[in-house]
Amino acid sequence: GCGTGVMFPFIRSKLSHKGLLVGVDFAIQMLRHAGDEHTGIPLLCADVLDLPIRSHSIDRIIMFHAFPHFRDHRRTLIECARVLRLGGELCIFHLKCSRQINRLHASLDGPVREHHLPRVAEIMQLLKQLHFTVIQAIEEPDIYLIRAGV
Repeated sequence: GCGTGVMFPFIRSKLSHKGLLVGVDFAIQMLRHAGDEHTGIPLLCADVLDLPIRSHSIDRIIMFHAFPHFRDHRRTLIECARVLRLGGELCIFHLKCSRQINRLHASLDGPVREHHLPRVAEIMQLLKQLHFTVIQAIEEPDIYLIRAGV
């Protein structure tokens, strides 16, 4: 769920000269905007439940303000585990807590109204069931952050 690529400049600044940033989103309109704003970054239009990425080939997955929009959280995490290399890391990050995100979504019209962000404790439990190691987990009013490794 890279969306328009708002995180691309920050991520690029953290990459080594050998690093490759790839944006993935289901919405082609978001990818078009990302491509217009951020040249030179490969973009994939794909469903998070069936990523066209080789198994065990990704170092990090960053989901910034995206996780509630994935229709099956368990299967999403299973697919992340598939593509992450051993020692790889998943980061789920929001600038609001789940309560605030869910309240916002409930106030909107359309399909987003049904999109739900589980509390950090729920995701931690699911990650542990799927054999991730939780590195960091924070849920406060202005931050929702989970970092987990495989």
